[in-house]
Amino acid sequence: EYLFGSHSAPIWGNQEINQFMALQRDNYGFVHNQTLRLANNGMTMQDIGSFIYDELPEQIRTSWHTNGYHGTYSHNARAVYNMYLGFFDMNAANLDPLPVHAEAVKFTAYMGGADAVVKKAKIDFKNGEYRFVSTALNKVVIAEPTHKAARKLLADSLEQQGYQAEGAGWRNTFLTSAQELRVGSMPGTPKSGSADVLSEMSVTNLLDFMAVKVVAKKAAETPFTLNVNVVDLNEIHFVDMSNGNLNNIIVNNTRDADATLNINKTDITQILLGQTTLDTLIKEGKASIKGDASVLNKLAAASIEFDPSFEILPRPIAGSEVDAQLYQ
Repeated sequence: EYLFGSHSAPIWGNQEINQFMALQRDNYGFVHNQTLRLANNGMTMQDIGSFIYDELPEQIRTSWHTNGYHGTYSHNARAVYNMYLGFFDMNAANLDPLPVHAEAVKFTAYMGGADAVVKKAKIDFKNGEYRFVSTALNKVVIAEPTHKAARKLLADSLEQQGYQAEGAGWRNTFLTSAQELRVGSMPGTPKSGSADVLSEMSVTNLLDFMAVKVVAKKAAETPFTLNVNVVDLNEIHFVDMSNGNLNNIIVNNTRDADATLNINKTDITQILLGQTTLDTLIKEGKASIKGDASVLNKLAAASIEFDPSFEILPRPIAGSEVDAQLYQ
């Protein structure tokens, strides 16, 4: 009788709802099936991202709720390609490219230097060829991050693409990239490690998360084994630091290990959130360890905390910002 969606207005009436859902079904089917059809004809991921729009049937193209307001056909088609076939297009020239910075330096030199690229890019910018201007100047700014003219024009070209983007995700990405080029990153709060997320993760998930923080070369020098007895869940996890990799598995009984840690799952979450420490829990009697307690120091010494403020595009150094007045 009525349908409420996450990103659109409510729909009333059985016939209207069935038409809506059929179009949604066919829209997602279109992205999946036509991407694979084009790929099986030899079209690469990059080209599919551009040509997928040419394949749109009129009914899907003209319906308001199948347009790319939140995502784009280009983005999603390339995601389908990547899911099945990976990033590699079988062109051997793309098999082992240089690292990004080294590649950018060589490209800039091949194109006659940064000044020459900017001169050509200004002409293309006036002609509205923002996509290629962004591609070319991205190489220049990575190779020479202090080149203000390249930084300014790249930001302008990305901003123009942001104005033209129908999809909110693309628009925000273009505009945020322009901002980062001009004045650097603005403060934000990543949500991936929030309390509500961590509290719902299983202990296996949490141990896997801890494994991602391990620096393999450091950990390879300090192998250990550990039983983690999760008292409030009545679970036992066997943890093995081996060859620089932190492994874990649920077992029925404690195994022969360097140490055994007794702890509640709620307290593990508190540790990962930085709201308490294992030493504090042990002192308060909320956790205990038997055996070689140094295994925990080994894990801590081999682990890092992520920096969520890493740059995506080269940020301007202090005093070299461009068009900063746009953000005042």
